[in-house]
Amino acid sequence: MCRWRRWIIPGAVAVVALTALALLLRAGGIEGDLTQRTVETLARDGLPWASASLDGRNVTLQGTAPSETDRDLAIASANRVWGNHRVDAGSISLLPLADPYQISINVSEGAVTLSGTLPGAEAQTRLLDAVRTVAGNREIVDQTTLARGAPAELGSYLGFLTDRLDGLATAEAVLNGTELSLRGLAASQESYNSEIAALSGDLPDGMTLGETEILPPLMRPYLWSATRGDDGRVVLEGNVPTETARQDVLAAAATLAGGMDRVEDRMMLASGAPDGFAGSAAFAIGQLAGLLDGTASLEDSELSVVGRARDRASFDAVTSALTRGLPAGVTLALQDIRPAVESPYTFTARREGTALTLTGFVPDDDARAALTAAAGGVAGVENIIDELRVADGAPEGFQTLATQALGRLAGLDPGEAALSDLAFSLTGTAMTPEDYAARSDAGAVVPQGLDLATLQIAPPAIDPYVTEAMREGEGVILRGFVPSEEARAALVAAAEVMGPVRDELQLATGAPDIHADTTQAAMAVIAGLEGGRFSLSNETLTIEGQAGDDAAYEAATAFVDENPVGVAVISATILPPLADPFVLTINREGQAVTVSGHMPSELARALLLETLTGEAFEVTDESRLASGAAEGITFDALGPLVLALAGKADPFSIVIDGATATVRGMALEQGSRTETEALATDALTEIGFDAADVVITEGVPSPYTLEASARGEAVRLGGYVPDQETADSILTFARDRFSRGVSDELTIAEGAPQGFSGLVEAGLQALSRLSSGELTLSDTDMTLAGEAFLPGNIPSINEGLGAAGGLGSITADLSVADAGPQRSATECDLYFAQLLAGNAIRFQSGSAAIEATSYGLLDRLAHTVLTCGGAQVEVSGHTDATGGDAANQRLSEARAQAVVDYLVSAGIPADRLAAEGYGETDPVASNDTEEGRARNRRIEFNVIRN
Repeated sequence: MCRWRRWIIPGAVAVVALTALALLLRAGGIEGDLTQRTVETLARDGLPWASASLDGRNVTLQGTAPSETDRDLAIASANRVWGNHRVDAGSISLLPLADPYQISINVSEGAVTLSGTLPGAEAQTRLLDAVRTVAGNREIVDQTTLARGAPAELGSYLGFLTDRLDGLATAEAVLNGTELSLRGLAASQESYNSEIAALSGDLPDGMTLGETEILPPLMRPYLWSATRGDDGRVVLEGNVPTETARQDVLAAAATLAGGMDRVEDRMMLASGAPDGFAGSAAFAIGQLAGLLDGTASLEDSELSVVGRARDRASFDAVTSALTRGLPAGVTLALQDIRPAVESPYTFTARREGTALTLTGFVPDDDARAALTAAAGGVAGVENIIDELRVADGAPEGFQTLATQALGRLAGLDPGEAALSDLAFSLTGTAMTPEDYAARSDAGAVVPQGLDLATLQIAPPAIDPYVTEAMREGEGVILRGFVPSEEARAALVAAAEVMGPVRDELQLATGAPDIHADTTQAAMAVIAGLEGGRFSLSNETLTIEGQAGDDAAYEAATAFVDENPVGVAVISATILPPLADPFVLTINREGQAVTVSGHMPSELARALLLETLTGEAFEVTDESRLASGAAEGITFDALGPLVLALAGKADPFSIVIDGATATVRGMALEQGSRTETEALATDALTEIGFDAADVVITEGVPSPYTLEASARGEAVRLGGYVPDQETADSILTFARDRFSRGVSDELTIAEGAPQGFSGLVEAGLQALSRLSSGELTLSDTDMTLAGEAFLPGNIPSINEGLGAAGGLGSITADLSVADAGPQRSATECDLYFAQLLAGNAIRFQSGSAAIEATSYGLLDRLAHTVLTCGGAQVEVSGHTDATGGDAANQRLSEARAQAVVDYLVSAGIPADRLAAEGYGETDPVASNDTEEGRARNRRIEFNVIRN
């Protein structure tokens, strides 16, 4: 009997009922009854795959039979139904034959995959239902097909197989006929034990086992540890991957503990061990051999070792193995090994040049790192040699004490600082006298909390051997080195002549043989120098200072020149006495040159005198050497400057006062004044004078001339003026009358005639009233040529010239300018506005009297009126708001009328002019400011339009 039918018969009733219902609905009467009974019989006989249809009483069987036997059974079942006449089985097909008959189930983390063959759909359904109970959240992938050839006990085989899958996290199962092969990973230790037991027990009838391998459960992380107690026993805990690995680990532990009976095994089988687990565990157990007690543990491939070393050698061996001998693939996660106790507990730091070697003990690697860092902070140390070893037994506060001991090596080379428990030793050679003093004081050297065992510091050898003395204020400072206390006392006594002494001398060896004589002699020299200083470095002497008087200067320079003490080198900077102010004067008149005042150095004086005498000047030297010259002045260049000026001016003087130079003189040639001034200014700038006052006058010209050329309202001035003051006065006079600018080409020269300024001003006043013209003044003779604006201007211009006193001959060649084209009323207003925009008609204060400075402007306004055809022009007067309304009204009317009167006198018909006064009623600016009030005081010209 094929027991796999038990997987198929359930549900047959439902199939039969549905088939019968369909037949009854399709056929009636006898056919329906026969069909129903045939289908029910097939179902009862366990043949649900078969269906039947009738034609009358003839039966046709249909379906796919799992086997030939099943096909024959279907025919027999149909024939047993009473009433059926003939059975036709020609429409029944057979499932393909599978040989071998194989079913595979693969369980992974994400899916359960079914493949192979099953005897029918119901078998597929039952297998899927069984798999779902073990699949959990995994996806089920059904790749099975139907085939005949199944073993008789297939149902029990598949039930046994699905039961095994329930305890496996992953699996590969193959049922090949009656042979079961199974590989899998247990989901838990309990499942592992259960699976091993089931596979080792009774199997379903006829089933045999092929290749089977059930792995213990996967552990993440994979943990294992070995602990050695102070009694030597070893406890093993955690996981091992195989029994073989277990035996290897137990063997290593037994060797360590002294027998298997001294080992407690708490390990459990588990998958997930890293490669080389047994070797890694044996290595870890081996490290416990050097510990009195401790634990070695693995987390995956990370090793941790914690414990207490047996002795110093064991500590070194274990730490060395953990840092340099780890098995391949193993990393060190934690090393916490307490070293053995050392007594006495020593620490030594030895310095040689730039290298510093550390030996002895430290309590841990943190202390090692801190002390090597502190060693690197010792000045001058570049190479740290670490020979320290970790050990227990350090005194309290060891790291702080050792760090302080290291700090005492500063300033020693060679040097050694050592601790032995709480005893401190310091030996070595000081690098400087300051270091010697600092390291020779036991109270300052011994760190607090330590006892002094040894303090032996040698003084340094000094090279160069320097001794210095310097005057500061009212006293003297002594610095550097002396060979003995006697030498110190002698120097202090010599210095006390100059005032209080601050002794900063230090004892040191290495003084030259001349030290005592030289320092005593140099002290006597600086006694006469203000700010004096000497420095003796081996056999080189340097002296600096400023002599208080000429005698001290001569004595100091004589000492430097003669070198009575026989030093190898003397370098001196001795300044002559201070001159305040520092003044040097050089006067030249003819061939006589006198030098007086101060010179900064003998060299500068010699160069100047040599330059002048070489040019055959008669030189009188009244100068003396002095300090106080301004910085940056090149006195050596004074000789060439004097020679350059000698070819350009005579007489002349050069006065140097501090950083300022003044040059006064007269040019030898007419027209060379500017050139000579530029030459002197440039030369003084090159010498270093930022401020130079150079004035060179021209020689007396003959005739003494001045020229002025006017075009429009601009004028060019040329010729001579006696001095700058006169030039400034003439330029101011011209600017008041020529609003479009004054070009200054005047030259200063002596020899102006008496009343020169008055003559020039009379000529410029006349020139300002011409549309264009030329003015020439030669001594006291004046020539004026040009074009007046109106015929009526000419008499008054000539009258003004004739009124100038001191004139010689007057030649006036005046004509009348062309009136020009006629302008419209609008154009006339524009021209009036342009003329008055930059000019104002000026009156005497509080009066209607017109000032002469405005005559030229009025002449231009009159000329413009002529161009306005027959138009009538209003001349309006305006005042500011200062004073009373009535007074301002009267003043504005009077001033307007005065302008009209002037224009009429110039030739403008009176009926073309109208004078109007508006007082303060029409301001063009604020009366609150002086500028605004000045703008409000004005005369305006406007064409009157009907």
